[in-house]
Amino acid sequence: MNEWQRRKLERAFTDFLPAPPNLEPQLKHALDRVLDNPGSLVLPKIALAIDFGYGLPETAATDIAVGLEYFHAPSLLFEDLPSR
Repeated sequence: MNEWQRRKLERAFTDFLPAPPNLEPQLKHALDRVLDNPGSLVLPKIALAIDFGYGLPETAATDIAVGLEYFHAPSLLFEDLPSR
């Protein structure tokens, strides 16, 4: 993945940020923080490569890749949040 493609993926990743305002405030804050820092985007990069390998259009491939990361990144939060 070249730099242009990475920037495009990062822009797609942030299109739906911040998290919806009707979430519990602490959860919203945590999600906003995690989703605002996409990191290496390894999973979306792999997903894009597979999607393109199957011949998916760029828009569909990007949506799948971003959706995968939207599930993965917050899952890291739940391991670190204190239980109540």
